[in-house]
This record gives sequence, C-alpha cells and structure tokens, in this order.
Amino acid sequence: MSEHRQEVDPIIGDAVGAQLKSLFDSFANEAVPDRFAKLIARLEQVEAAEAAEKAGDGDT
Repeated sequence: MSEHRQEVDPIIGDAVGAQLKSLFDSFANEAVPDRFAKLIARLEQVEAAEAAEKAGDGDT
C-alpha cells in the first residue's frame, strides 16, 4: 500500500496552526466546572489517604 502525501500550502498550514492555537488558548483559559473541581478534590483525598496508608505500612 502506498501513501500519497500532498504538500500543504504554508499559508494554509499557518492559518490552521493559528486557529488551533487560538482554540486551545480559549479552552485553557476557561474555568474548571464545579463538578470537576469537586471530583478532582475527592481523588486527591483518596490518593493522599492511600499514600499515608502505604507510609504507615512500613512502620510495623
């Protein structure tokens, strides 16, 4: 099977890159929804409890 690759016009490539960067920047600057923030906090609590439990296992 042979691949056929076409060269992309640099102007089009730059325009697509700029659009993707703009989209990513707007997404990255959005606030985290409360639901996700609460879920992340719960996961961090579980991880901290597991780490504390592992640390305590070596003490016996």
